[in-house]
This record gives sequence, structure tokens and C-alpha cells, in this order.
Amino acid sequence: MSLSASVEIPFTKDELALFRCLNYVFIALFFFLYKKFQSLGTEEEPVTKDSQLSREALYKLKELNVNPFKDRIVTVFSSKKDGTLSFEDFLDMMSVFNEKASKELKAEYAFRMYGQ
Repeated sequence: MSLSASVEIPFTKDELALFRCLNYVFIALFFFLYKKFQSLGTEEEPVTKDSQLSREALYKLKELNVNPFKDRIVTVFSSKKDGTLSFEDFLDMMSVFNEKASKELKAEYAFRMYGQ
């Protein structure tokens, strides 16, 4: 699937529909977040939609790096519970921190982080 002639999007229409239903992130932000996720890779190890990013790679995000709870945040959002995040985990994290997410959802994750 292609957004434009110069940007290749490796997601099917079904995957995009699923992410749209499961996340508070608007579809316009979806592509921005995917590019942000990809930017955490290296030339030797490029990031794809199927990649699992380590804590160290995730800490390259300035928003996460300066957060004193970064270890807890990554642990809570890691679906494998090993401190790595898939793109889906990354979307979940960004969705919870999105201003459009409900206060109840934010509170639920705050308690999960506090309980770590």
C-alpha cells in the first residue's frame, strides 16, 4: 500500500483498519508514528513493522529518555514482558499518552506503572 509515490507503507488495508479501531491515534498520526518507530533503527538493523525494539533503542526518543519512569513505561507496554516493544506496543503506548485518550484509560496505565 502506498501513501504517495515516495512513501511506501507496508500495511494492508485490513491492518490499518484494525489499528484504527484499537487505538486512539488518528490515522494521520499513524504514519507519523510509524516513521518515528522506523527512525529508531540503524543502517545495520533497519526497523520494520515486525521489529521488536529494545529499551536502549526506545530511549533514543527524547520524550521517553527524559522521563524518570521510562523503565516502568516500557515494561508496562511490552506485550512480551521482556522490555521490547513491537510497533503495535509502540502504538498502544502512544495512544495512551495521546490527549484524546480517556482519563480512565490513562488512570489504568498510571496504576500499572505505579505497581511495577
